[in-house]
Amino acid sequence: MASFNNEDCIADCLKSVNEWVDEIIVVDGHSTDKTAEIAKKLGAMVLLRPNNPIFHIQKSIANQAAKSDWILQLDTDEIVTPGLKKEILGILKGEYFGYDGWISPLKSTLNKITNIFPKPRLLEKPASAYWLPRKNLFLNRYLKNAGQYPDPVIRLFQRGKAFLPAKDVHEQMQAKHLKDQGVRITLFNTVNYLFIKPLFTFLSLYVRHRGLLDGFPGFVFSLYSGLHHAFSYMKLWELYKDEQYGRKD
Repeated sequence: MASFNNEDCIADCLKSVNEWVDEIIVVDGHSTDKTAEIAKKLGAMVLLRPNNPIFHIQKSIANQAAKSDWILQLDTDEIVTPGLKKEILGILKGEYFGYDGWISPLKSTLNKITNIFPKPRLLEKPASAYWLPRKNLFLNRYLKNAGQYPDPVIRLFQRGKAFLPAKDVHEQMQAKHLKDQGVRITLFNTVNYLFIKPLFTFLSLYVRHRGLLDGFPGFVFSLYSGLHHAFSYMKLWELYKDEQYGRKD
């Protein structure tokens, strides 16, 4: 895993796995708090590296340092539940056999995403990577709607069989992506990105995907999700202004 100033949550994360995994590797970006110290006390091997804002690069360093045949990729604010632990150990022992890497044949935590592929194809051999569902805690509530559950991600995979993209998901990187696509600052794009896209995204998550059933947290999440279009567009405007006046980051 990758860490930077995560002393408030990394202990719970590591305690959920440190008694049953072969090794724990944490790539820390020279945290100024006690993150690295806590990780070492809980049995992790801590690799200090410059703090790269693209966390996937840090995670890739950890993956490359791993010696075990299987890798469980976690974020510092994630916790492995006892049920998931049981299933992971079952997979490693050969007790579960995957369907296209998405589900197992037994009723379990992993197969809660069977609705994604209603007619899975049975593999002739165990899968090399597994999608894990996540519960996202937002404003002290686990979001069950607004497209936030099961929120599957590939986190359990054989060493050398999965790779992380060196991409950032923040507004600055999204703005650069818009620029690469040739999006210009025009009246149409301004209305589209500041009003139409945010409204459409909000209504899609809050109404169509039933974010309203998650109460106030569902409302705020849907609203913020829509506003990211506006934030990215405003960052795009800044990029063009920087080019115009010769400014650099």
